Parts: sequence; structure tokens; C-alpha cells
Amino acid sequence: MEYLTPRRILILVVIIAIASAGILASFYRPPPPKPRRPKPAIGILSIYGYLLSDAEKNLYLKAITYAIKNETIKGVLVRIDSPGGYATIAEDVYYGLRELDSKKPVVALVEGLAASGGFFVAVGARYIIAEPTAFVGNIGVIATAPPLIVPSESALDTGPYKYSGFSVREFPFLVRDALNTFLAAVNESRGTKLNVSLDELSLGKLYLGSEALRLGLIDETGSYPFALAKVAQLAGVKEYYVVDLLSAVGNRSIGLVGRELWNNGTKLSIKLLRAHSRSPLTLYYLSPYYLKDFPKGLFDYQYTFPEGMPFEQMYAMELPPLTNTVLIDIAHGNMFNPTIFGELLGHIVKKGGHIMLVRQGVNLTGLLSRRPSALLIFTPTMPYSDQEKLVIRNFVQEGGRLVLVYDTSMAYAENINSLAEEFGMYFSDGYLYDIKDNYGIYRNIVIRNFADHPLTRGLTELVLFTATHIYTNATPLALTDYEAVLSMTEEKGEYVPIAINDNVLAIADSTFLMDPFCKIADNGKFLEKVTEFLLGASAH
Repeated sequence: MEYLTPRRILILVVIIAIASAGILASFYRPPPPKPRRPKPAIGILSIYGYLLSDAEKNLYLKAITYAIKNETIKGVLVRIDSPGGYATIAEDVYYGLRELDSKKPVVALVEGLAASGGFFVAVGARYIIAEPTAFVGNIGVIATAPPLIVPSESALDTGPYKYSGFSVREFPFLVRDALNTFLAAVNESRGTKLNVSLDELSLGKLYLGSEALRLGLIDETGSYPFALAKVAQLAGVKEYYVVDLLSAVGNRSIGLVGRELWNNGTKLSIKLLRAHSRSPLTLYYLSPYYLKDFPKGLFDYQYTFPEGMPFEQMYAMELPPLTNTVLIDIAHGNMFNPTIFGELLGHIVKKGGHIMLVRQGVNLTGLLSRRPSALLIFTPTMPYSDQEKLVIRNFVQEGGRLVLVYDTSMAYAENINSLAEEFGMYFSDGYLYDIKDNYGIYRNIVIRNFADHPLTRGLTELVLFTATHIYTNATPLALTDYEAVLSMTEEKGEYVPIAINDNVLAIADSTFLMDPFCKIADNGKFLEKVTEFLLGASAH
């Protein structure tokens, strides 16, 4: 029998201790290490260039959604250099930023330009900073009017607006509703910070960053580091890293047409805008400064008149005197399209009159010598010769009627003024507007002040569309109120859009005589009175 020696006892104790420690260790699990909290981040969303494509809209909205869902991102800085674009894209990004700002602070930094839709995006942030010499504002809407539809028997539709979708007469109010949407967004975002009225903002002015600060359109002036620090302050973080949101959600170089055109310094064409739009009638929150061919409304195409009969053949036919005939000049590049003056021409015929178009090459002296009732001249784009002016002046002195219709939206006034000044009248190249009292938009002015004259007696209200002022020592037939402004002088005053000097009638707008605008307010009544004047009714 072996005895346990002290040495063996010590070894046994050590073995038991080690075994016990192993058994105990098998039951012991140390706590897992505490996870390191990720460093907070500030997201950067760059909105540069035109707002044109679905790719841009979807990328911006995807970046906003990423910032909302990513808990590491504590705030977002939106860097803006944009003149705007399609209204729908600006609105989508604005509402996306408002949603983001309800969860995390959003600061907008204007780097160069936030005009129109660019500013609409900016007011989606809770705080707006701009560089001192950046441009901010240009609040407003531009749009192209719906076409006047001529129906076809080969294409049938079930309603008068099924094809166009809109009434030409009501379209100004649709544009005004879009403006009100823009103004409401500015008012909601800026609220009591604004030091300027919404009426003033609706003028569409651009402001330098320093002036925008005074007006309350922005909160501070500063640059990128300052804006970044402001986001961190609002987010309550001191240490952070920066995340480019566009790079985080996709390839930022694919399909960004607006950004590419902007970087290339390309101005937009209406054709390009229409090509990228899927809307039936597109509204733009876009600075017109970046448009190179904004259309001239109903006259953005050239009407081609059929070839006329040579004057020698007319004489060979031994034409009788042109009694009750209204000559309409189309020989001087006149902005006259008979398709949309059907009501006026129809009234002339209805009242027993005749219409003769005076084409190029026709001897105006010979025609006026046959004693027509009147000569009607719409916005010429070519000058009248001294001989023509002499013949027209003699025609008027012998009792003939002359009606001069000029539309400042269609041509410069120099050609018609060379004739109008012979009769003490001069058309301005500017246009009249009234911010408060208008038909849909500021350029559609309402006239309620009339002279006691056969041509205006009984009228209570006319609506004129981009009319201008007539400088004259003759009789004003219609006057604006004192809130109207002439664009050339930017002064309020009582202006004259319609005047008469004996048997010479001057009208400083043509649109209100067109179909269908001649049916608004008392425009139709005035058109009838003009028809009577053309056919020889008393001018006094």
C-alpha cells in the first residue's frame, strides 16, 4: 500500500483545483463587449441645375427617404444652385424636405441661385442660409396657353374640352392657382419671419442674399462651413462626419439631364421642356431668364394668307366703289390671323359690311380712292412708306375711318407709331399690369373707367390682355385705375389703353377682340361698337 506523501498530496490538490477551475469556467460566460455607438452623420443633398427629369426627381426623393430612415444621419444640409423647372418636381422635392424636417433638422444653403422652383425647394427647410451675393426669389409661374382646337370629322371626341383639357378663357385662373400654391408654401415656411407682403413677392423679383435677409426670405447669410455648423447645432451634435446622400443611394451621373444642361450653360427651349414633360399642359416654376424662346401665345406660328389677285386684274374687273367695305392691312407683316378674329369679321358681315384683305403688292392708294368705310390695321411689323402715310392721312381727312390696333406682346411699336403719330397718338412698348385687380394674372387688367362716348357708353367692364398705354392729346375712351403700373416706367398711374381722335380709333390690345376673349365681361359689347364705327356710325 502506497502512502500519500506530502508531495503527492500537494500535486493532488493542484490537480483538483485546476479541474475545479475548468468546471467552473465552463459555466461562466463573460458579458459581451458593449457595442460602439456609431458616430453621428450630417447628410448633404446637392440640388444643382434645372429640375427637368424623372431621374432627378426620383434620385432626390430616394436620397430624402434614405436620410429619414438612416438613424445615423442626424440632420441634412441641402445645397441649392437652381433656377427651377417643372412645377411638379419642385413641389415633390419640397414636400419631401418638409417630411424630412419633421424628423430631423434640414438647412438650405443657396450657393449662387435659388430662383422660382429652386426657391420653392429651399422653403422646404426650416432654416435658409444664402451667400450674400446669391440670388433668391423669382417667385411665380410661367405656362403656355392651351391651343384653340379646330375639330375634325375624322377624329371624334365627346366633349368640347376633351382634346385640350382646358378652357382658354379660364386658363389664367389655373395659372393663378399655381402661383397661390407657391405663395402658400413660402408663407407656411417663413411665416412671421417675412417682412414683405405676398403681393410684393408675387411680382416675381430676384433679390440678392443680403436683401433677401432683410425681407425675411432667408435666415442668415453665410457659406458652406457656416451652414454645416448650423445643421450640427440644430441636430445637437458636436462630432460628426459628412455623407453625400446622392452617392449613398445611386449613381448620381446617370439621367440627370437638368444638371448636365446647367453645367454646360445651356438655356432651355420650349420644345425641350415639352419633350421632357408628360403633363398635358405644363406649369413651370422656372426663371424665364433661362428660357431662350418663350412663345408669343396665339401668334407663335405664322399664318399664311392665300395669294391675292394682282391689282391690275382688279382694275380690269372695273370694281365698283368699296361702299361698306372694311380694308384690313396684311401687307406689312401684320399680326392678324382671321381664324381667331371670327367674331369681329362676322359682325362686320352681319351688319351689311364687306371685308377686303390688303396684300403686299396691292396699290393702297387706288383702294382708298374707292371710298371704303374704314382701314383696319393690326400690329404691323414692317414700316409704312411716306407715300402710304400721306394716302392714309388724306383718306382720314376726307372722312374715312382708321382703326389702329397694337399688341405690345407681339411686336415693337415703332412701325405702328410712325403712322399713329400722324394723328397725335403714340403707343408705349411697355405693358400695363395690376397686381390686385386683374383677370387671373397681373397682365390681364380690368378697365371700369370710361368716357361718355358712343363707343364706350353703356360699358361697365373690359378685360384687356397685356395691353399698353397710348400717349395722346386726343380723347381717352378708357382709363385704368391709379393702381395700374406701366412696365417701362414702373410707375402707378391712370393710363390710356383706348383713345380716339375724330375718326381715328387707337386700341392698345388685340387679344380682347379675339375669340374667345371677346366674350369676357363687356368685351363683346365693345367689339360691336367698334364694328359699327368701322361701318360708319357716329364717332361723336
